Amino acid sequence: MKEQIIKPLQNINEINKRYEFIDEFVKNPILLEKVQLKLKTINDIDAILNRLAINRCLPRDLINLKKSLISVVEIYEIINESQNEVLKSFIN
Repeated sequence: MKEQIIKPLQNINEINKRYEFIDEFVKNPILLEKVQLKLKTINDIDAILNRLAINRCLPRDLINLKKSLISVVEIYEIINESQNEVLKSFIN
């Protein structure tokens, strides 16, 4: 998210694709809720990896990284199983 704020999209086609992606979630609130629930379980992966890189990582960080990566996979599966071609095009 930080990178998207620092370097916003400037290509109109990419901007329109992102709007389509968001619109699909607006049209499908059940899918949106499922993804939101999983997103809440994701920790700051960048921060964990940075602590790991400088050997300041705690066991709790590794557990949180594991849980976060599992949640990312589950989000992928939720979207992939949704039969929504617009959303699936973003993850494949």
